[in-house]
Amino acid sequence: MLVRREFLLLGALAGWGRTRLRVELYWATECPIAGRYVPEVKRIVERYGEVEFEMVFAEEGLTEERLERWKREYGVKVATVRDEGARRARRAGARMTPEAVVWLGERVVYRGRIDDRYVGWGKTKGEAERRDLVEVIEAWRAGKALPMREARGYGCVIE
Repeated sequence: MLVRREFLLLGALAGWGRTRLRVELYWATECPIAGRYVPEVKRIVERYGEVEFEMVFAEEGLTEERLERWKREYGVKVATVRDEGARRARRAGARMTPEAVVWLGERVVYRGRIDDRYVGWGKTKGEAERRDLVEVIEAWRAGKALPMREARGYGCVIE
């Protein structure tokens, strides 16, 4: 019985039986604001290895070669996919890059900015005060309820 309890406790700590969190990061190779967020995204991905991350590029005409060149240039190791015609972006409700859409199973629990560093078009406050994406991931890690929420961000419009 002691072994079973310890196994169940370890399973709970490891997140077994918990619905996996998936983060779609909507991105564009030519968006300067998205480019400035790459280091932050790399830190988040490295810190939260138990979360599934994918960068979705909703850019018309983006070739696989150009995407691979961009990944090498920025040192990005996250899974990437081209979203020709922005079908995934529309399904997820993503409107700009960079934008995070967080899925808990089949349900979107967060849509919006990565953090509040940008306060307007081309206006930044330097250091973020609120890290919206990290807050959602931390709440999931802690087993808290994840009601749907959105946070407006600034970047390049997905067309």
